[in-house]
Amino acid sequence: MRSKSTSSLVRGLRVGAAAVALSAMAVLSGCESSQNPRVVDESERITTAGLDIQDIERFARELTEEMIAAGVLGEDDGPSDVLLREYLNDTRESGITRERVVFPIMTTLFRSSVARPFDAEDPDVLEKVDEAIFAGRELGDLYDFTLKVRLYEDTARLGKTRQVSYIIQLELIDITTPDGIPRSAWLDQRTITKQEPRASLGL
Repeated sequence: MRSKSTSSLVRGLRVGAAAVALSAMAVLSGCESSQNPRVVDESERITTAGLDIQDIERFARELTEEMIAAGVLGEDDGPSDVLLREYLNDTRESGITRERVVFPIMTTLFRSSVARPFDAEDPDVLEKVDEAIFAGRELGDLYDFTLKVRLYEDTARLGKTRQVSYIIQLELIDITTPDGIPRSAWLDQRTITKQEPRASLGL
């Protein structure tokens, strides 16, 4: 027959082993859940003190939709040919690539029935433009409009707080005017402002 002390020791070892097993299961469960990504809605999305590319992509798409709705593009003879000729990132956000900004603009135009978009950085488009210019032709002989995309920022400071406004601007330029002088046919912009303590911005 086991002594009481031996029985107590056995029970203690069993309880300890069970506790270790439960702890291990909890750790494994936590690791497993952290390795399974999930889709989050807009309210849960992580934002930064800098420029969020998701915001710029959304603004670029919304601005293009507004440009289409303005009724400037498309006439009786069919969709307008639009050349995205100029892109400028005048911010300190080097992680914002041209492709991420231009893509929603080009796809929105492409899906519309009023425009045929062309990118000046496309090698085929660039070759076509160079050949036309070399032959003495005007850019308006090839396209109806050019499109300019610009990103820039405005910074303000008040005490220990720094405020940064990031602006995306789209301008549609008519290059087929009767007098041959290009003129702005549509222009709009979107702004997102972020305000953070100076320490969190690395200042």
